[in-house]
Amino acid sequence: ESIIEKFVDAVSSFELCHGRARFIAFILDSFRVRKDIEFALNEFVSNLTNVYGDLFPLKFFQRDLEEGKASFSKVLGADTLGRIVRDGIIEYMMNGKAILHVKGQLASDAVRYGLGFCNIDQGIIYAIAISEDAIIECLRYLVPFSDLVETLASQLLRYPKPQMIGIMLEYLVAYALVANLHPESRSQIKTFPGTIQEYLESDKAKYQVFFPDHCCGADIFYKDGSTFYIMQVKFVDKITKQERIHACHTTDPQYFYWNSKNDSVLRGFESRRNDILDRLKNLTCRRLVFLHTTTTTLGLEDVTVINQDSEPKFFDNLDVGIWPLLNNIRDQFNESQKNKIHIKYSHII
Repeated sequence: ESIIEKFVDAVSSFELCHGRARFIAFILDSFRVRKDIEFALNEFVSNLTNVYGDLFPLKFFQRDLEEGKASFSKVLGADTLGRIVRDGIIEYMMNGKAILHVKGQLASDAVRYGLGFCNIDQGIIYAIAISEDAIIECLRYLVPFSDLVETLASQLLRYPKPQMIGIMLEYLVAYALVANLHPESRSQIKTFPGTIQEYLESDKAKYQVFFPDHCCGADIFYKDGSTFYIMQVKFVDKITKQERIHACHTTDPQYFYWNSKNDSVLRGFESRRNDILDRLKNLTCRRLVFLHTTTTTLGLEDVTVINQDSEPKFFDNLDVGIWPLLNNIRDQFNESQKNKIHIKYSHII
């Protein structure tokens, strides 16, 4: 297999970059510089999720939010763009696509913000179609998720899109973590929109969580005074001892931006990692792994494992039925996998 074929295969299977030619162009440019596919994909993810970066697809939305111009909460036609977008995120998580039924000023704003593609009838926009994983990934940095996570909890009985289970769980777990530490914060929990460096330095990030880019390793950061919570979220049917150790390692700052294949820092991320480690020196790190699996597991030293047995009330500030619903999703996934295997072998026979 040629290096070009490897590049095409890697990009084809990497859904986060699908939908926009400039995403592919960015990855290709990075690949030409280093001749390293993994580096190119990591560089893309890091830049895509940088709210203030040129690649961030919702920068007009971000700018208007900061300047108080966005119609996110403004009532137009007895509705708000915020309510419509929140429902759209849920719909995408469940079905892999979403239609925002908007018109007039709401439609114009949705188009200008780059939320999706227009559906037009007789020259008039009547809906916006969200069809990119990248938009859902980036919306988490802009949309306050206190309302979103409650709606998400009520929709869990529906079968979610497999690719979205990670984001869905990160929302739920992040919300539950903060709500358990500060029960009075339920309506105030939101995502910090800046960089990790800005988050660590900010004194105005109360009840705000940070979702680091995929290359970092950990899934959720939460700064609570002088304590810094680092969490990995795993939703797997079975987990090996080595996989468990790796999950625990991702919560160790020394393994941020770590390439486990060659046991070294990811190329191109050395300075960012060093900057983060330097800012963490005055904070006490708490390492946690949220684990939903059928495998009986234990944590490593200095790592707290949160599972249904150890923390049966972990989600109670959100909904007492979350654990059973996650169990139901697990059963549906397993049943779906069995059906796929059955179909595969029935064709062979």
